[in-house]
Formats: sequence, structure tokens, C-alpha cells
Amino acid sequence: MVIFQSYYRDDQKAHLLPNTIHLDTRKIECPRLEYDIFKHLRPEGDFGLISWKFYRKSQLDEWEDQARELLRNYDAVIINPFPAISAVSYNCWQSHTRLIKVAQDMVDINEFQVDMAFCSYILGKKGWWDRYFEFMEKHLSHPGLNQDAGYARGNFPMTPFIVERLLNYCLEGAYIWQYPEEHHLKKFGTTEFYELREIKPDFEVWSNKASKYDLVEVCRRDDNG
Repeated sequence: MVIFQSYYRDDQKAHLLPNTIHLDTRKIECPRLEYDIFKHLRPEGDFGLISWKFYRKSQLDEWEDQARELLRNYDAVIINPFPAISAVSYNCWQSHTRLIKVAQDMVDINEFQVDMAFCSYILGKKGWWDRYFEFMEKHLSHPGLNQDAGYARGNFPMTPFIVERLLNYCLEGAYIWQYPEEHHLKKFGTTEFYELREIKPDFEVWSNKASKYDLVEVCRRDDNG
């Protein structure tokens, strides 16, 4: 499987990994950001895509060999670079509630999600990508997607943020990356979010502990990109 790493400015090249195919997205029409890049790469069949921010966000030093080994048994491997946000959140919409007014017409926005994916770092086989595109295309004509997303770093429509979260409804056959305790210590200086994820399948125990966290502060700590 070929793994691409996207970038859109020359200064971002310094962050690209040597074992990926570097993809200059300035040559691709991608108003829907990652989704349009996925569409561009679809003829590859089996492929993976990560962004130039991959290491800054995930802080993963060694991951490719493990990901390829997992693909022996899974149709896709999805690397969520934000384990703390996932551990604290009820589901993928909690960290961006403004999207709910549109997303509620598409999926069950009240679904409890033990694991979730952000940033769309995906390594997928053709069959998984086919299912992903079939699911996404059902929802991308929603008129509300053109509304402003209220993103702090600029003016963007809701489309890329909703598409990013709709990935969490395409997880059949996919493996969501699990970070060991030592990674949590490296990134956060504590294992509290690892421990919170470990108890998350027990909703009552998890919800009592998770309610003590300020999600805005957790997002700040987790998003290094």
C-alpha cells in the first residue's frame, strides 16, 4: 500500500516523512479538503493519506510497520492523533457542537463512541474506501454544509469538519489506533487519559470521571498542530 503525505506550502516540506509519497495538494482542486484529496487518490485502489502535520499532532515515532501488520487483519487503519479528546468526549460531536444542527439530519448524533477518529489519517484497502465513499456521497448534498463552521483559525464551511466526523460512522472493518501508556506519558506527562479510555466501555464509571474535565482545555493540550 502506498502512503501519501499531503502539504500545500513549501515550508511544510520540512515536516514530511521520508518513507511517504509527498503530495502537493496545490495541484488538486480540494475545497472539501481531505475528502477531495481522497477522491483524487481513489484510482490507487489501496492507499493511505496523512498530512504534513502528522508527527506534530500524533507524536508517533514508529507506526508504519505496525499499521501494515494490522492491515493483514483489517480493511483500514485509522490513526486518531487526539487520544485525550477521544477519551474525554461522549462522541465526536462534543468537541464542535455547532456542527450538530446539520449533522443531526445525517446520523445519530447521540451515539456513544468509545473510540473516535479525527484528522482523517487513514490507510485503507479499496473495498473499505468504496464503502466510505458510498456512505459520504449520501450526505454531501445537504444545504447546511455551506454554513460557516465557526472555526477559530479562519472562515471555513462546515463541510470538512462534518466529513471528518462522519468517518466515525464508517468504522466497520477498521482499526482505530490505540496508544500505549508510555505514549501518553510522552505527550501529556500523565497516563490519566489512557486510564480514562480503559474504563470507557463502562459508561457509568467513565461518565462520572469524564465529567470533571474541561473539554476546551483537553483540546488545547491534545492538539499540538
